[in-house]
Amino acid sequence: MHNICENIQWFVIEDVSELNYPRSYLLMDHYQRDTFLNEFRRTMVTSFLSYLNDHENFDSLFSDTDAVVPIDLIYNCIQKVEHHIKVKQHLCIDIEKESNTNAAFNEIAKQIDLVIHYRRKIRYPEYMNGNTMEKLRTNIKIAVAEVHFHWPESKYDGHRNIWILKPINKSRGYG
Repeated sequence: MHNICENIQWFVIEDVSELNYPRSYLLMDHYQRDTFLNEFRRTMVTSFLSYLNDHENFDSLFSDTDAVVPIDLIYNCIQKVEHHIKVKQHLCIDIEKESNTNAAFNEIAKQIDLVIHYRRKIRYPEYMNGNTMEKLRTNIKIAVAEVHFHWPESKYDGHRNIWILKPINKSRGYG
């Protein structure tokens, strides 16, 4: 299946997009597994920022009383997008290594899931005012635009991505 995907023309923009087939990874290869994890994590945070950016009533996502998700989630996602862009541009030599621990990622994934799937509110602290909220929205728009510039195929990812992990050499029509 992986080999077939590699040979299919899918989405190409000359000199812009590096993706010419549906993303497919052989997870038994350590390099490809790390590439998959980075891609999965990048896609999760960029999809979340796109979700916020595309939401018709942005302010309704926030509350100062009954919110469970900290607003730091948004800042962390923007920071992770900026890091991925620096890596893409090979500007990552002088920056600190991003914290990619499973525990940190799992916490971000859990919070994103609460907002997107369970419609939990993001905590809007009392010390923030309207200007800061507008600046936050602008930062989200900038981050999403930069992601679409560097990864044009991300426009097609959507907000509720599905990833299929298929074991190698299993279910080949036997049994």
